[in-house]
Order: sequence, then C-alpha cells, then structure tokens
Amino acid sequence: MIALLQEEETMRNSTLKNLILVVSIISILVLLYFLSHINKPYGQSSMLQNLIKQSQPTNDEKDKPNYTSNPVEPTVPKPTEPTKQTEPEPEPEPLQPTKPTELLEPNSADNDSKESEEQNENLNNLYDNYLILVNKSNPISKGYNPPDLIQPKIPFNFSGDSPKKLMRLKAAQAIEKLFAKAKEENITLIAQSGYRSYQTQEAIFTYNQKRYGFEEANKVSAVAGQSEHQTGLAMDVSDPSLTPDPLVVAFGETKSGKWLAANAAHFGFIIRYPKGKEEITKYQYEPWHIRYVGVEPAKAIMENNLTLEEYLENINSNKN
Repeated sequence: MIALLQEEETMRNSTLKNLILVVSIISILVLLYFLSHINKPYGQSSMLQNLIKQSQPTNDEKDKPNYTSNPVEPTVPKPTEPTKQTEPEPEPEPLQPTKPTELLEPNSADNDSKESEEQNENLNNLYDNYLILVNKSNPISKGYNPPDLIQPKIPFNFSGDSPKKLMRLKAAQAIEKLFAKAKEENITLIAQSGYRSYQTQEAIFTYNQKRYGFEEANKVSAVAGQSEHQTGLAMDVSDPSLTPDPLVVAFGETKSGKWLAANAAHFGFIIRYPKGKEEITKYQYEPWHIRYVGVEPAKAIMENNLTLEEYLENINSNKN
C-alpha cells in the first residue's frame, strides 16, 4: 500500500515538472517573439505600423494646416521705447453756430479781408508818427505790426536771423549812420534787441513776473502792449566788453555809454529812460535803450534834459 502511494506521488511530481517545463518553454518562446519584433527597423510592429498608417493624413489632408502636431508659440511683441512726453495740446474751441447758407451775405470772406486790411491801415496811420508815445498809460494795439521793418547793417551780439534785429526803415537807416560815426571815433557799440511783437513781449514779462513778482518786473520790463519795442523804433545797444549781460546801468559810465548819450540826438535818437526821470517814465534808468523820434525832436529833448512825455506835453501846451 505504501509502495503504491509512493509511486503515485512520484508520477505527480514528474507530471508537475513536465508542466513547469512546458510553461517555461512557452514563456521563453513568447519572450523571444516580442524581442525579435522589437528589434525590427523603427521599432514598430506590424500592428503598430497599421495603426500609424491609419492615423497618417491623406494627400488632401496634408494641404490643410496642422494646428496640433507642432504648436507654435505666440509671438510676443518687443517692448518699444517710451516716447517723449509733450505738453498737452489745447482743446479746440467749440464751433460757433453759423447762419444757414442761404442767409449768408455774399462775398463775406472778401468783406472780412477788406475790413482787416482797413484796420491794419488805420493802425499804421495811427502809429506812423515817429513821436508816438507808448508807455504804461498809452498802450499800443495788440494787432499792430510795423509795415516797413528791415534789418540795419550793424553788429549784433548774436548770430542768425531774428525779429529782434529789425527796425522801421527810417530808424534802421539812422542807426546805421550812428554806428558808422561811433566806429570813426573808435567807439565800440553793439546792438542787442530791436523789434518785439506783442506776443514776444508778453512772454518776456511773464518770465520776469515769475522771477521777481509783478511790481519789480514792471520796473525793468513792460507789460505786453506797453513796450516801445513793438513800434520798431527802439533798439537796446551796449558795449561788448560788458559781459555776460551788457544791458546794465554801468554802461552809462563807460566811454561808449557817454558817447552815445552825447551823440544819439544827431541821428534822431534819445535815451528814452534817463536818470532822475523814473517818476515820469515809470521805468528805471536805462542808458542802453535808445528811441528814434527824428533829429529835431531828439535835439530838443536831449539838450533840455526832457523825457518824451515832457516834450509832448510841452507841445500840447503850446498848441492850447
């Protein structure tokens, strides 16, 4: 009985070993199969190749853009340099309502042009007098521009073209003769500032007001419309040796300043704001500021130590 049992146990062990051997051989064959396919070119099995072929686009589809296979990163714009800040432009004035077209007067533009020309002509006639008085009590019109401005052939303390080099024709001719005479007598003069428009004078006074305050600024510079420079009959002159600012009271004590005061009248000019007359002129002494009035009036003013205000007052008194 025991021998029979041992024989059955031996058979079972033999069968199990055979089964394990068969399984091992099958496993090795399967492994070799997969290894042999993995080592094929491109590492793709026939099944995988079929799948890949099915996923590849047809010829028609190749022409279509591919939005998924190669995503393109969005282009980021390069930062630009900041632009320079500029002052804000003034807002445009609101448009004024106009009359209906059928009610407009004929040739209204021509009429406006003619009126403007007539106004300018009237202003020119009003200020054509070389004795015109312009001061704090007698302002000149904002719209006045001298009609005959030219640049005299005299030396200036700056180069280039500028309205400051201009004077009215007769005054320009006279100052050329004055500078020529000074040169003959070895006197060195230099011009600095002639004509100024209303707008230029406005800017100058605004600057001085911010710097000194209105009261002090009004002693050394004029409010726009109260400056003789707008007439084109005035010029600031000095000695080039006075630097950095040649327009100083000390000019009156120089050789050039004394010569100018003694000889300006022979050419029709006066020292417009003389020393000791500040209460009348309302401006400080300015030995550099000369004003053209004509030869005879200039001689009468300078020889009698008068201001233009006093001279004109005497003329009016004699008329009455």
